[in-house]
Amino acid sequence: MTVLLCTILIGAVNILWSGFVTSVLWGWFIVPLGIQPVTFLHAAGIGCVLAAFLGVRGLNLERTKGLSTRDAITMGFAAALTIPAMLLLFGWVIHLLML
Repeated sequence: MTVLLCTILIGAVNILWSGFVTSVLWGWFIVPLGIQPVTFLHAAGIGCVLAAFLGVRGLNLERTKGLSTRDAITMGFAAALTIPAMLLLFGWVIHLLML
């Protein structure tokens, strides 16, 4: 039961954080092309739609093999926070180079 609740929590954190990152990147790179801006909720919804079409990325089972449940959950949280943060960082650098 704990694993299920943690999985749901990781998914929610990932959707919300990715929605924020997507809305910021959209504003930096898509809006200047003449496309309308999207809100945080629109960006989170777009992420859900893409996940429905492309499939949800999960942890690589080979990577988590041999890890405790706690360590696997920690890896899930780390990935849910780190990957969008890295995209935001690289997007910010590119955005600065475009100014």
